[in-house]
Amino acid sequence: MFNPVTVNTALLESTVLVLPLNVLLTLTLYVPAVLAT
Repeated sequence: MFNPVTVNTALLESTVLVLPLNVLLTLTLYVPAVLAT
């Protein structure tokens, strides 16, 4: 059985870790598209 608190904490931590990567990826894709126009 999973402890819901542990699962929620793990999800929160993974979200916090992935969020900067998503932002970075979005910027990497978005900025060249803007500059190209």
